[in-house]
Amino acid sequence: MHTTETNTESSGNRLKIALTGASGYIGHNLLEQLTLEYDVIALSRHGDQKEDKSHVEWRSCELFSISSAEKALQGVDYAIYLVHSMMPTAKLTQANFADMDAH
Repeated sequence: MHTTETNTESSGNRLKIALTGASGYIGHNLLEQLTLEYDVIALSRHGDQKEDKSHVEWRSCELFSISSAEKALQGVDYAIYLVHSMMPTAKLTQANFADMDAH
């Protein structure tokens, strides 16, 4: 159980928010705001190349791999999905943007 006023669980810990697309323009700006109240797990295909900082833990994640996504989301309370498919990975070249992106 958490209170909306403090954004903490009853134990007093900050909630953990997973943020996909954290290295993109919108994600980066949202990341800065979220860290004011939450611990953020920043997800990126190249998260292992990023440096952790206060209230931010970077994790590598290929969102089109269920095992990678499950591993990256361990310990997360909430997730924010800010990913588009305009530049899919090499594994996903059979579909176009309109077919891949959530509507």
